[in-house]
Amino acid sequence: MAARLTAEHDLLVLFATTADNKIILTHNGTQAVACGTFFKENLGSFQGKGGGSNQSAQAAFPSREDLLNFFEMAQRQFVQG
Repeated sequence: MAARLTAEHDLLVLFATTADNKIILTHNGTQAVACGTFFKENLGSFQGKGGGSNQSAQAAFPSREDLLNFFEMAQRQFVQG
């Protein structure tokens, strides 16, 4: 779904699933966000593991709480950005 959204629109997409405690951040290259760098700089504070490229990154978390805390932090970062 994220790939389809970014293929059709110039969006920064942040999706999370509590079923697997995973998250993805992606865009089609039109955004100034370096997804992999953002994850690398912030995942450790939330016990997340993952990585990616400038355009797409994904991560997994040991708990739902860690995932949701990271999601909320990322959402604040990009909405207020």
